[in-house]
Amino acid sequence: MIDDGSTDSSAKICEEYAKRDDRIKVFHKKNGGPASAKNLGIEKSSGEYFCILDSDDIYEMDFLAEAYKVLREGEIEVYITGFIEEIWSGGKIIETNSYKVSTQMLLSPKEVVEKIGKEFPTCIFVSSCGILYKSSIIKEHKIRNMDLMLGEDFCFNFEVLR
Repeated sequence: MIDDGSTDSSAKICEEYAKRDDRIKVFHKKNGGPASAKNLGIEKSSGEYFCILDSDDIYEMDFLAEAYKVLREGEIEVYITGFIEEIWSGGKIIETNSYKVSTQMLLSPKEVVEKIGKEFPTCIFVSSCGILYKSSIIKEHKIRNMDLMLGEDFCFNFEVLR
């Protein structure tokens, strides 16, 4: 968990989770924005796979367990799933959009690119939510998030495919 200079009780909450589960590590840093926090997480990660879980996203309870099962069974380097976007206004959901991968597929990076906009909604690559990465791919190729105001996940995901 990366505490990117939080000014609320986030740092304390992170530390409490780390005390409950020795697999959880917490790193505190001066606020540097999403890209710098994600890059520190990549550098400090020690598992075979990693997933960037943003604090403003909501995940199904078994998301990581299900994704990990698929990754281990197929020796897959990147696991991509869909997501549901909720648009809120006045404290209510006013629109819901579902972005899904049409079927379960085992593809090369080139095949993934060819299916973007067809079997993969383009927006799936705009975010890192719903994507698990094999750590060695990211670390060996020194792939990092660029410090952008918008779109760093999009650039990161396409660098992974490249």
